Amino acid sequence: MRLFNRFLLGWALLLTVLLITLIGLATWFYAVDTRHPIVYNNLPFPVDKAVYKPGDIVERTMDLCIQTASPGTIAVAVYGTHNYAFPAAAFAGMRQECKVVYPRFTLPQDIAPGVYWLAATLEFQVNRFSKRQVQWSTATFEVVAK
Repeated sequence: MRLFNRFLLGWALLLTVLLITLIGLATWFYAVDTRHPIVYNNLPFPVDKAVYKPGDIVERTMDLCIQTASPGTIAVAVYGTHNYAFPAAAFAGMRQECKVVYPRFTLPQDIAPGVYWLAATLEFQVNRFSKRQVQWSTATFEVVAK
């Protein structure tokens, strides 16, 4: 009987240690690991021109350091005189590196004249338990009628 009790006590101790370890790891992944997936070095991002027409391409200069290879989604919008939101798009993980890139964005054909800026929210699935959001915006620019 004593041997059986020691056996049960050993298993109970082992399960307790495993449970505490799992809770600790979950807490670390969800709450403690708070590294930013991307660090932007030049917010708001400068754009290539001060004045655009509907349908023009806006090129922005992004100086950034990517610190995670996690996949995620990006939702881009044009804010200002009127707001234009676009559907979110998924992306695969990116290579971890620091670089300067010049992405392009085409303004809507029906955008009204006024002052605007581009903005986006990126959401990274950094692990099974948590997501991290990063936001950026550009400098303001003017849209004039065609």
